[in-house]
Amino acid sequence: EIWKKGDIHTNNWKSPTFYMNLWEDELSGCGWDLAKEIYALMKPILEEWSGERLKPVSLYGIRIYKEGSILSPHADRHPLITSAIMNIDQDTDEDWPLEIYGR
Repeated sequence: EIWKKGDIHTNNWKSPTFYMNLWEDELSGCGWDLAKEIYALMKPILEEWSGERLKPVSLYGIRIYKEGSILSPHADRHPLITSAIMNIDQDTDEDWPLEIYGR
């Protein structure tokens, strides 16, 4: 994954992250069909959690963090009022803490 010079969302200069773009239709099972499935699965869960009717705006992709990776605290960009992280797989010695503000 390529980060802009000076970007500090991750410590990518020390522990590179890897990214898979879900919008690449040429990848088997990816593209708009996969995005629609993820939206359909997550929307009712997020609407119940937030108490708001939601409209899908963005679906980023899959990022792989390796040992030693750091994801800096940050706020998602507007208009991402409600965001979700789907943990697909994890092999760690201890869980990563996740803090949510503003609910």
